Amino acid sequence: IYDVKILDNNRLYAVGYTTSLDFPTTSGVYKTTTTSADVFVYAIDLNTNSLLFSTFLGGTNSEIGYGIDIASNTIIICGQTNSLNFPVTPGAFSTTFNGGNQDGFVAGLSINGNSLQFSTFVGG
Repeated sequence: IYDVKILDNNRLYAVGYTTSLDFPTTSGVYKTTTTSADVFVYAIDLNTNSLLFSTFLGGTNSEIGYGIDIASNTIIICGQTNSLNFPVTPGAFSTTFNGGNQDGFVAGLSINGNSLQFSTFVGG
C-alpha cells in the first residue's frame, strides 16, 4: 500500500501494487485478474469493517499505484507503468507509451470501482 484516503463517511480507499495472483478482488469491478505486478484499488467501510470492492488496474507488464484521491465521485490514481497496453481512454492527453523504461499514468475509476472513467500516460 502506498497511499490511503479516508472520506467523511468512514470509507477508506487504498492504492498500491501486488504480484499476488490470488489477491482478493470482488465481482463487478473493472479488472479481476492479473498476470504480473498490477495496481490494486480497494475500499473498506470502516463502520462495518467490510470490503466494498477490490480491483486491479494495469496492462501486461508492471504497474505501481502511488497516490489516490477522491473528487466528484471519481477515484483518482497516479503511478507508473511499463506496459505498452496500459488501459487509456479515447481522447486522453497521451494515448501511447512514451518510451524509456516506464511512464507515469493518471487514471480515474468510478467510485464503486466498476469502470474506468479516464486514463492517460504521462511521460517523455
